[in-house]
Amino acid sequence: MFLKVYFVVVIEGFNNDFFLLVVDLNFEGVDSATQSFVHALISDVIRKYSVEIIDRISFKNCSTTIRKIIEIVIDYMQESEM
Repeated sequence: MFLKVYFVVVIEGFNNDFFLLVVDLNFEGVDSATQSFVHALISDVIRKYSVEIIDRISFKNCSTTIRKIIEIVIDYMQESEM
């Protein structure tokens, strides 16, 4: 099964900055994911907009394993911001 991205809303703000409003990532039917996949999925947006952008991303229907991998990647990205 494939990861489903339901919608992404991006608006251009002042000084040509772009703001990500909502991303809905649905892992329904996805049994596993590698840490490198999750890192590639979310690290660039965290690097660009800081870790607070995670509040705008909804991770739905994640297995316990996938949820843990997401948390590991987010923790890693937080540490690399320091």
